[in-house]
Amino acid sequence: MKESYVIDAGVVSLFPGLVKRCFEDMVGNRVRLVTSELTPAGFIFHYARRFGKDVALARYRSLRNSPLEVISPDSWITETAGVLKASHGERLSLADCFLVATAMKVKGTVLTTDSGIRDVYGRVIKIEY
Repeated sequence: MKESYVIDAGVVSLFPGLVKRCFEDMVGNRVRLVTSELTPAGFIFHYARRFGKDVALARYRSLRNSPLEVISPDSWITETAGVLKASHGERLSLADCFLVATAMKVKGTVLTTDSGIRDVYGRVIKIEY
């Protein structure tokens, strides 16, 4: 079974080379790269603040047409994210809670720039920048 990596908006925004290598591994059928449906919204927000709305939307559309698997929340993910937010609301944003719930669902490892996620979910690779 191939390894699943669940990426957050920080990784997409700050490490395009890493994401590209993951895409290459996906094409070679070595890994599965997924994210929560909420992550692209966070990406657009942060990228638009830095590079403008048009650039952010172009990059977003490129991501949506890439091998990245964007998982929409189902009832289990929504419930789990809500429980995580209730338990860890001070440390995690709602988007992070959905990311962790998505990772739990696919039994994946989170690639993140956010150290708070490690406190909640054990399978995390923190990417330093």
